[in-house]
Amino acid sequence: MKKAILKTQDLAIGYKHGRNNDTVVQSHIDLSLNSGEICCMLGPNGSGKSTLIRTLAGFQQSLNGKVILGEKSISHFSAGELAKKISVVLTEQMEPGIMRVFDMVAYGRSPYTGFLGKLNHEDKKAIVEALDKTGISALQTRLFAELSDGEKQKVMIAKSLAQQTQIIILDEPAAFLDFPSKIEIMHLLRKTAWDDNKTVLLSTHDLNLALQFADKLWLMGKGSPMRSGLPEDLILAGHLAKLFDRDKTRFDLNTGNFEYETTHIGNVNVTGQEIEMQWLRRAFARKGYTSNKGDKALAEIHFKDHNYQIKIAGQTYGYETIAETLKKMES
Repeated sequence: MKKAILKTQDLAIGYKHGRNNDTVVQSHIDLSLNSGEICCMLGPNGSGKSTLIRTLAGFQQSLNGKVILGEKSISHFSAGELAKKISVVLTEQMEPGIMRVFDMVAYGRSPYTGFLGKLNHEDKKAIVEALDKTGISALQTRLFAELSDGEKQKVMIAKSLAQQTQIIILDEPAAFLDFPSKIEIMHLLRKTAWDDNKTVLLSTHDLNLALQFADKLWLMGKGSPMRSGLPEDLILAGHLAKLFDRDKTRFDLNTGNFEYETTHIGNVNVTGQEIEMQWLRRAFARKGYTSNKGDKALAEIHFKDHNYQIKIAGQTYGYETIAETLKKMES
């Protein structure tokens, strides 16, 4: 059994407003992080994800309880000592002016270089390795301000890697990125956790990415206790649905997605090659048609030889696309 690298004991987080006048965001938090795992924290806006990140990193004081790093509370570490244990990538990026990528990544060595910031052989080696692992070696002479959002995020992760900490904490690292860039970043973080035996914690609003890449989920709701566990266990226990379900939004156990309730029009029976039928069912479901076998059907649809054959009121029609088939159904 892996030993926890970081854990909390009866932790309460929030904001101090003076004596006996605290705003508590979450309390009674008992969680842990292990080496070699990537943990995704999910929760609605205002649930306290960023507050927890700042508290775990030592940027913000807890209201109660402890954050234990190794064998002692983080309150017993100096800022310089913590910087060698935990690196943090926040949503708000630095505005470095005309700074180049190499120099940005070199900032990760500041806990080791001292006030003058002079890089020795070991520092330069760590920077080069971080650039290589994030795949941005070719960008090291580029100006940071000229990079794309995805490239900038890789630079900030490289800076964190150059810091050579056991724990890496990121606040919405895939925010504002296009989908391929999100996948790249998440793959990079998982590879870092698995290959380098690092502990990676990140907050995200992207459920699909979390389910695809996370070894562990932390679920953070408003006014409800935090949950921690394997994504699949939390889903089957109904905790994910409880966290995000709304009046007309529900979590579908079959697809692993949240779906918005539409007006039900009727049933269609679909058969044929599974891939085509899967996407046809999605298109028809969006318009309010279910595809439940055995129910009375408004139409029968079969895919064969690159052709969607739809039978309505005894008449059969053939179409090449789902769009044409759906249009016929609605005509």
